[in-house]
Amino acid sequence: MDWLRSALSFLETTQDADVAQHAPRVMEAILNRLGESYMERSQSNRNDPLLSRFPPLFRLGKDIQLKFTLQSQAMAGRGF
Repeated sequence: MDWLRSALSFLETTQDADVAQHAPRVMEAILNRLGESYMERSQSNRNDPLLSRFPPLFRLGKDIQLKFTLQSQAMAGRGF
């Protein structure tokens, strides 16, 4: 989970245009996998302390996805 938090922190602060171009689709895949992992883990052990780390990561991922989606829409509107 720490590596995922580090990767999301990078995406949250990057200004790289190549990253921005692909980030919405990458974030969609990450969020899907994160949700699947949460469901699997919660079904097998509802008391797993790791479960509490999922919601903040999911919220951060959704914020990042929205940021890059809006950014790519703005770029498309300017003809990029």
